[in-house]
Amino acid sequence: MDYDGVYKGRAIAFEAKSTENAKRFDLKNITQHQLDYLEKAEKMGAICFFLIEFSKDKSVFVVPLSVIQSYVRMSHQPKGKKSIPRADFGIYGYLVDQTERAPIDYLQYIDEQGFTPVIDGRIQFDQDHTRVANNIEAAKEKMNNKKRKLQKA
Repeated sequence: MDYDGVYKGRAIAFEAKSTENAKRFDLKNITQHQLDYLEKAEKMGAICFFLIEFSKDKSVFVVPLSVIQSYVRMSHQPKGKKSIPRADFGIYGYLVDQTERAPIDYLQYIDEQGFTPVIDGRIQFDQDHTRVANNIEAAKEKMNNKKRKLQKA
């Protein structure tokens, strides 16, 4: 495991990967024990993801564990692809920015996703359901914008 920690009272676990291939990320770079560890951590309430760098252009993406799990499952199918196309990172991943806080500020992803913080061992429930609905609508709009950009390309 590359990183285990806590942010705003919430456990975080992620694997950091890098590829020199500008067009795809090979799934052979991920081992089964890494997936198993992250799956167990997520079941216990941790925020789990992969941090994947395309070294040629220095872009880094946060990719949720569930996305990687889907690609791994598909790779086991007959004629399943053994890699994730670069274009898919723009759809299912989150491009990490460099900020004053950090050169690779993956915490922005956690902040923007609105993961519920844990305070004094208890989950702090968001009583403002409008905020949750707005987050869902914003996520849908973001996905639609990405789809439109891909269709134009």
